[in-house]
Amino acid sequence: MPHSISNIGPIVFVRWRDEIFVADVLAAETEIKKQRTRAGETLTVLWIVSADVKLMSNDTRLAVARTVHALKHVLRQIHVVVEGTGFLSSTYRSIFTPSRPSTGSGPGVALHDSVIACLEHVSKAYNVEFGALLKTATFQGVVATPGEHLGQE
Repeated sequence: MPHSISNIGPIVFVRWRDEIFVADVLAAETEIKKQRTRAGETLTVLWIVSADVKLMSNDTRLAVARTVHALKHVLRQIHVVVEGTGFLSSTYRSIFTPSRPSTGSGPGVALHDSVIACLEHVSKAYNVEFGALLKTATFQGVVATPGEHLGQE
């Protein structure tokens, strides 16, 4: 499976690996909406694009844009981590840039360069100890390697 979904309380992690397909984007959207219904509260989604993810097709890019737009209205915040540097990572960052908030449009999309930077931001927003969040994220495979703890690959 090219993605995995897990959560820590009201924080939902979607980690993408290898390649992103339309069906997987729609499955992730459905699962996030189910988790919101079960939680009974607004959620924050961390959408993590691994450095090795292949460039998505135009259809998948459109599905991602529709999903991000649909989720903006039911979530507290969407955070996108695009790991890596270079052309591919820049391309993924540009895909999410149009989704940034405009006044009165609900929560927007915050872009981060590393999982650690994202976790630091989220831990402050939810008043959760960073170390506890990092430990749980590591256990769930959101942060998979020691280098990722430092924002490195």
